Amino acid sequence: MKLVLVANPRAGAGRAPAAAERACVRLRSAGFEVAVRSTESAGHARAMAKGGDFADAVPVAVGGDGTLHELVDGLLGRDDGVPTVAVFPCGAGNSLARDLGLAGVDDAVARLVAGAERSIDVARVRVDGRTLHALNLVGWGAVARINRRAERMRWARGLRYTLASVVELLRPRLRDSGARVDGARDGRELLGALCISAHVGNGIPLAPAARLDDGELDLVRIHRAFRPRLAWLLAAAYRGAHVGSPLVSIRRVSSLRLDLDPGEWINVDGENRPARAVEVEVRPAALRVLA
Repeated sequence: MKLVLVANPRAGAGRAPAAAERACVRLRSAGFEVAVRSTESAGHARAMAKGGDFADAVPVAVGGDGTLHELVDGLLGRDDGVPTVAVFPCGAGNSLARDLGLAGVDDAVARLVAGAERSIDVARVRVDGRTLHALNLVGWGAVARINRRAERMRWARGLRYTLASVVELLRPRLRDSGARVDGARDGRELLGALCISAHVGNGIPLAPAARLDDGELDLVRIHRAFRPRLAWLLAAAYRGAHVGSPLVSIRRVSSLRLDLDPGEWINVDGENRPARAVEVEVRPAALRVLA
């Protein structure tokens, strides 16, 4: 089997390229034909995948959720059937890797060598006419605001999502999500997220019951409340203990439409973009993962 390890130099505080080289040694000794390519900028992994750079090789994302998202979005954008990828987790969040039970790069390499494989769902996301694909989540309201802030706090490494969430809670005025969900607006909604994976951010099990292959999306919505209650909810979410709170609603859907206020943003697997009209639908078993 031919593999192309796509390493993101920014992922994992710069650890990804070295992790890729170490993985190469083990993979080549196991009989794989391996090459390493580094991404040069945001969007480079997507461009490689969409441009057919991998041909008869399986791309391996050596980085975080963003690197994997770009690869998968590019592959599915080609509409060549069900693509195959692998992931060597080396980022800040590694949400999909957590759901796959991967303990790290060494574990991911061992599973690939052993021939482990499974099919998982993907969400097709149409944002103002452009089609994207998500493996982790589609978030709006405070989800998008927190993620945008966290991108400016990379100096905090693994704490950046937590710090960004705290800053959001300390805003002088808590805004609602700015969204209509399937045509209905709930002015109490602080944030919403459609989850494919159970984990988001840096390990928060936002949708603990979500499964990668159940053919559904978990819709999580959190209402505004007094800040002490929201602070408690944030802490509880790291343990999955937010489920059952009257501030939280979770239900399963196969599709959803969002209409966002002017100036609002959407978060698709950690990528933030301004959006007005968003349509999301699940694509069951649309991706094969070597893990």
